Amino acid sequence: MSDSIKKYYEMVEDGHIFESPDKGKTVYKRPFGGDPLVRELLKTESGVSEDEWLETFANIARHYKDAPVSLLRALTNDEISVKKVCD
Repeated sequence: MSDSIKKYYEMVEDGHIFESPDKGKTVYKRPFGGDPLVRELLKTESGVSEDEWLETFANIARHYKDAPVSLLRALTNDEISVKKVCD
């Protein structure tokens, strides 16, 4: 059995799915069938300063005052990803 198939079965047994929106620089883990916005950050190589991340988060939070923190966090990470691509 190949290594990738073994890894697939390990993940299935664990009951989690691993996602990376940026080809492996950032890796998230969440339960199969779980809410995609509720996920655990496992690895990041963002190169973004904490101040820049917080400023982006605050700007988004000002526009979406009633949004849950998990959604604001996801929007912040997406916004920063888009900025990197556009720069």
